[in-house]
Amino acid sequence: EIPDEASRGRTLLRMGTVYERIGDQNKALTCFQESLQILKEFGGTPVEISNALNSMGNILRNSSDFEQALIFYDQSLLLRMSAGDELLVANTKNNIGAALSATNEVDDAIAFAAEALKVKTEKLGPDSVETGKALVNMGQLHLSKKDHFVAERFFQEGLKVFRRQQGKAHPDVAVCMYNIGIIKEAMSDDVSARDHYRESIYIFKNGDDAGSNATLAFSLHNLSLLYLRQREFEVALEYMREAYEIKLQALGSESPETASSQHWLGTL
Repeated sequence: EIPDEASRGRTLLRMGTVYERIGDQNKALTCFQESLQILKEFGGTPVEISNALNSMGNILRNSSDFEQALIFYDQSLLLRMSAGDELLVANTKNNIGAALSATNEVDDAIAFAAEALKVKTEKLGPDSVETGKALVNMGQLHLSKKDHFVAERFFQEGLKVFRRQQGKAHPDVAVCMYNIGIIKEAMSDDVSARDHYRESIYIFKNGDDAGSNATLAFSLHNLSLLYLRQREFEVALEYMREAYEIKLQALGSESPETASSQHWLGTL
């Protein structure tokens, strides 16, 4: 009986991961909750239980329940540390950093993210995709503090890794281009910002989920406002309309981001 139940717990964990990947957060949460309960009761390994805890934390963080997310991350971290798996520990520290950042505890978030980057660089090498993602995460945190020069350095390093390992047309490259565009715009380099937004848009539009990609919509929105400042109203209107339609699909009509594009559409 015990092996059957433990096996069901593992299956539910895998199912939850699939639901999370396709964006069905409610079904993912149900699977992770059941998986966690079964694995705890019927002999799941510490790593398996830590994976379920970490996954629960991810769902709660995506739902903006950061306090509960941190509780699950802390439990996962303790198990992963006791198991001695440094990469899993690094992943959880990355997640803790993301949750802390969302609650404006950015300095603490940077400390966790820096530890994760150090471990991934040492264990996987400076050219691994996971190291690239840790570099970009550091860039995001510094961007939230408006440390533009530091943020750009991390994004550029991550961008080099992604281009080498995944090619120039990968979505991870597009996300970096979008973030660098934000930095260039903040530094009043509108020409470079425009070029980075355009490259991000081009990559996303040639991907599989162009109709529902939120970062594509953000790039379109920012590019529209850039053209608006240059008084190119027709071009601005075209980009903003596209941004709004994608945000409706990706984020829903109640999202503040969707409302922002709708407002600018009315203005244009």
